[in-house]
Amino acid sequence: MDFKQIRYAVAVAKERSFTRAANRLNVSQSAISEQVKQLEEQVGFPLMSRMGSGVEMTEKGRVFLYEAELVANDLTYLLDVARRLRGVAVDKVSLGLISGLGQIILPKMFAGGGMSENVQLEIRTAPTRVIFSELHKGRLDIGIAIEVDPDLVPSGLTVKRLLEVELVLITPPDHPLAAERTPVDIGLIMNEPLIMSELSVGYGMAVLTMLHNLGVRPPIRAVVDNVETMKVLVQSGIGLALIPAGAADNEANLGLVKALPFTPAQRLSIGSYTPRRRLSRHTEKLHAQVMGELWA
Repeated sequence: MDFKQIRYAVAVAKERSFTRAANRLNVSQSAISEQVKQLEEQVGFPLMSRMGSGVEMTEKGRVFLYEAELVANDLTYLLDVARRLRGVAVDKVSLGLISGLGQIILPKMFAGGGMSENVQLEIRTAPTRVIFSELHKGRLDIGIAIEVDPDLVPSGLTVKRLLEVELVLITPPDHPLAAERTPVDIGLIMNEPLIMSELSVGYGMAVLTMLHNLGVRPPIRAVVDNVETMKVLVQSGIGLALIPAGAADNEANLGLVKALPFTPAQRLSIGSYTPRRRLSRHTEKLHAQVMGELWA
C-alpha cells in the first residue's frame, strides 16, 4: 500500500461519497475508485460498501481507516518537516470562526506577538452548524463559536471555554432608542422588529433563549447567517439586533449604527471546539501555538 491509496480511502470515508471525495481532492472519480480497490485487495477485506446514496464503512474498514488516518497525518507531518528543513513554510492550521468574532478574537489570539514564520493560518468564517460539520469531517482543525447545548454538538468534538462576551443592542443612528444616555431597558424592544441569526443552533439560538428567559419576545423581521449582514440590515432601518460588544465598533465610529448597552446585561460564552480523535503531533503543536493567548 502507498500514501495515495490511504489518502484517497480516508477522503472517501470522510465524505461518504466517491464523487465528493474526488471533487475535494481534485482528481477523477475513477482514479479514486481504482486506488481504493487496490488498497482493499492488499488488506484482504472490503473497506466500504457502495450504496446508491453513497458509501458506508464496513466494521473492519472503520477500524482500519481510523488507524490509516493517523498514519496519513504522521506521513504528512514528515513531509512538512522535510519542507521546513528546506526553508519552506508549510505548517498549516485551519480555523473556523463564527461571524462577528473577528474583531474580538483575532487581536487577543496574537496579543503575545504573532505566529511562527513556519505556520500558515487558514481562517474560514461560517455559521456554527457549518463549523461543526467541517470539524466533524476533518476539514477544520479548530472551531471558535458560541457554546451551545452539548446535545447539539456532533459526537467526536470537545469544547474548551475561552472567554465571555457582552451583548450590545445596535440600532440605526436616528432610532428613538439611540438617544438613550443610560443602558436601555431590554423590555423596550418588545415590539421592535429584530434581525436574528442561526435560530436552530449557535449564536441566534443563544440570543433567542436569553430573550425568552427575560420575558421578551420581539417580532423577528429577518434571519441571516452572519453578523455582517445583520449590521447592514440595521443600517438600512429594517430592524434592531443584538450582537457581541466590539463587533460593530467600526460602524459605530462611522456613525452608521448606534451600539448601546442594555439592562439587564447579558453575556455569551465563547468556546473552542476541536476533534476528540487523536491528533497528529503537527496539529497539536499548531493548536497550542495559535490558541495559547486565548487559553491563557
